[in-house]
Amino acid sequence: MSGYFEAYDSIDVHELMLKDAPRMLAYKDSILKNRDQFENKVVLDVGSGTGILSMFAVQAGAQRVYAVEATEGFVRISEELIEQNGMHTKISVIHGKMEEVDLPEQVDIIISEWMGFYLLHESMLESVLVARDRWLKPGGLMFPSMCYLYCALYSDTDFHHDTFGQWSDFHGLDFSPFASLVQISKCREPQVMIISDPRDSIVTDTEIVARLDLNTITREEIKEIDTVVELNVSKSSTIHGVAFWFECFFIGKEYCGVLSSSPFEDPTHWKQTVVLLADGVYMSGDTSPHLRIQLKQSTSNQRQYEIDLEFSDEYNEFDDEDDDEEEGEGRSSEEMKRLLIETLMAKYEQEGK
Repeated sequence: MSGYFEAYDSIDVHELMLKDAPRMLAYKDSILKNRDQFENKVVLDVGSGTGILSMFAVQAGAQRVYAVEATEGFVRISEELIEQNGMHTKISVIHGKMEEVDLPEQVDIIISEWMGFYLLHESMLESVLVARDRWLKPGGLMFPSMCYLYCALYSDTDFHHDTFGQWSDFHGLDFSPFASLVQISKCREPQVMIISDPRDSIVTDTEIVARLDLNTITREEIKEIDTVVELNVSKSSTIHGVAFWFECFFIGKEYCGVLSSSPFEDPTHWKQTVVLLADGVYMSGDTSPHLRIQLKQSTSNQRQYEIDLEFSDEYNEFDDEDDDEEEGEGRSSEEMKRLLIETLMAKYEQEGK
């Protein structure tokens, strides 16, 4: 666990995140365009880093902000940045792990940039849920509020050849035995990468793997996610892997922001995650394979997940599956986005928030 916090003590990591324009604009717009909900409120920033989200909250009118940061180096850096911007009377930086910190009061809003690769891996979600259960007032606001993890089948012949196929004739030499080592290395761990030309390389519809409602999901529920999706192949292709990405929604009364790591949107530092297949699998355009996806939290490190994938032609080949359709199954991400925003905005109007 200490390695996680040491990694985030690096200036390079924080520079990368600060220069991630889609990330920064999603948070800034979602906070500042919901000023009415932040005005005179008490805010908790979990894993505050440089303190920039805390500063956005003050700009939106927050009365007090508690910025909790585990890495000592960035506690000092964030305090200097906060003072430089004249916000030290509004923001209290607290050094410690969220699970061990005691706050002087309950909070109205929790903000955090907790997401990891494919949403869950190397994420701070567990810490955010601890903070919610201990410190958020009933009916308080979670930013982000709702997150979706998506998947689709991935095909890229050039990438697959460059990664696995070139070794049989490598500068006039047969390096085939080395190819086996490359396959083991690349297929053992999910690859974080930018999917170039996704309209060609994403060859199925996009399906929802998981929906996380940050207001209600429990720590127990995120220990394992086990689902089956049906993927409709749009064109005959050789499948080289399964791609994952996510979207996070900031559901405010006045404005609903979206942060997306989709290959169809502007790139973020999360990129996409692809689980590569050592050998490509040909699928015709009329194929609709079922894919069982299991995401299991590591027993040795709760911030890490293991991915297990299993293909089948028939849904009922998988054991212990619920035949009832999950809410939203078969809808595109754009449809889900529209329905989510409409539903939650209607809820705000009905409750008069």
